[in-house]
Amino acid sequence: HNDPKERQVRALLSQWQIDDMREKTEMTHKLRLQEKIPLNPPPFGYHMSKKYKMFMPDGEKAEKVKEIFEMRLASATIKEIADEYSMNTTTVYNILKNRTYLGENLYRGNWSKGKHQPLITEEVFLKCQKQNSRAGTWCNNSNNNKSKEIVN
Repeated sequence: HNDPKERQVRALLSQWQIDDMREKTEMTHKLRLQEKIPLNPPPFGYHMSKKYKMFMPDGEKAEKVKEIFEMRLASATIKEIADEYSMNTTTVYNILKNRTYLGENLYRGNWSKGKHQPLITEEVFLKCQKQNSRAGTWCNNSNNNKSKEIVN
């Protein structure tokens, strides 16, 4: 096993296998993207249907997602929403920023139209984003003092 030529051949074979696997993975991803099949796990509010190869609304969890967006539109802070649903503020923040709820899929930092049912409209999503930016970097807008919390 110490033969330099044997090590070199083994290294070349290993690199060939890695390149081959990478190419096959890339081809699979391209096919799945063409068919609008998500490559990432479903977010809160959806489950993956193996039969239909798409995200499906997940009953009560999907309703919670809709309610979270509605509460935000009604000027509830992220902390208030988190307390209402026994979630942490990061989870609520991530839900409010996630375009999957618009019926889109994420792949390598790019969003594209998916084939799953949206849980919210683009109008609701955009209004929440405006609400978030008005609150200033997601800070607590429920108090009038100068100190700001990142947990809104």
